Amino acid sequence: MSREEIKAAETAELVKETRLGFIYKEKILGYPVSIFMDLGESGLEESRLEFENIGNPQKFIPVREELEAMLTEKYGDPLYSIPHWMGNTYAHNRDEHWKALLIGELEFRTEWNTSTTQILLLLGKHKDEIYFFIRYTPRNSELKKL
Repeated sequence: MSREEIKAAETAELVKETRLGFIYKEKILGYPVSIFMDLGESGLEESRLEFENIGNPQKFIPVREELEAMLTEKYGDPLYSIPHWMGNTYAHNRDEHWKALLIGELEFRTEWNTSTTQILLLLGKHKDEIYFFIRYTPRNSELKKL
């Protein structure tokens, strides 16, 4: 997509426009999301929907599961959906998996591939920051022009 096509199609609140792309604000499932649309010479290179604040840490995993269900309904079964354990402190009690996420021992990755786009849903922790986002990447340079 071109810069003009993105501006015409996007309905979220525009926060910032630069030569490198756009930042929008939106709500998904009632939670604030920043939408980053990165542009290159051939058009849209990548877009990311980053959750800003879920609030209660126990909500991260259920919200991720709801998003996965919504994306699966839209794009079909994922290529994979895996929890990646970097420790086993809370691995044996599903009700405490959110604690494993908070201490950096658990990451969730789900990926879909369509004919035009790779979609990645990711929830985890790096250093002191929880990351929770959906990333859309065009599959090849010819499709970036669409």
